[in-house]
Amino acid sequence: MAQSQSHKAGQLGGVAPLGKNRSFPVQDYWEAPDWWYELFRPVVRTCWSLVYWVHYTGKENVPDCGPVLVVSNHQSHFDPPLVGAGVRRRMWYFGRRSLFTFRPVGWFFSSLGGIPVDLEGSPLAGVKVSLRQLQAGRALLIFPEGTRTWDGELGPFRPGFTMLARRTQATIVPAAIEGAFHAWPRWRAFPRWGIMHVVFLKPLKPEEFAGWDDEAIIAEVRRRIAEGIGLLRRRPILQEWRRWVHQLGWDRAPADFVRKHRDEMASGDSHFGETSLSRA
Repeated sequence: MAQSQSHKAGQLGGVAPLGKNRSFPVQDYWEAPDWWYELFRPVVRTCWSLVYWVHYTGKENVPDCGPVLVVSNHQSHFDPPLVGAGVRRRMWYFGRRSLFTFRPVGWFFSSLGGIPVDLEGSPLAGVKVSLRQLQAGRALLIFPEGTRTWDGELGPFRPGFTMLARRTQATIVPAAIEGAFHAWPRWRAFPRWGIMHVVFLKPLKPEEFAGWDDEAIIAEVRRRIAEGIGLLRRRPILQEWRRWVHQLGWDRAPADFVRKHRDEMASGDSHFGETSLSRA
């Protein structure tokens, strides 16, 4: 889950342009009251615990107040609510605009912190909403890989999140997810059962990265996330689970999927990258 303290802006005032000859009405950025978000947090946590044996560590590394940018690896569609449910504060996150097309679903995602981003046009409206949330002292979840992993491994990072952190003086909290890829890989329309762990790592405060360039920030955040993934993979329960997943062949994409997406898998299909955020 991710809303109220991170990604979404309740009112934008007018219509925010999103790509060629398209717009996204202000009301679609509706911001639900805190009680609504808090109502769903225990529901999500309970579901995760019962169905996916979700385990969180390092929650104390997420500040209770002030602007926070949670930067995580991206393994599956589960990731936004998975990460958001693990912290004590409300959070926002980015989502493809197509997910918000059907009004009831779009309203629900928006109420829980989803910020619609037009990946085929201009995502600037979503970026501006994110800046407003961080400037208001809220928490934002972002996936710098720009897309879900193809193979469960950590992909290259885009530098857009560094602009958000610098401009809002937000604390950067690296987070690592493991197990979500095996539960819901890209080639499956629906998820399967699995075991998922999340660790929130040592935060990087504004005064620490004030003199760093973008490359240094990206390298350090990625290093911490990679170490976090390695830490999770060394846990006996996840080692055993990965062994079973491999034996069952659940970690291998079907041949027709590989043929269809071969070029994307080779190059990485990140749509929400450096040019999108650097223009904000």
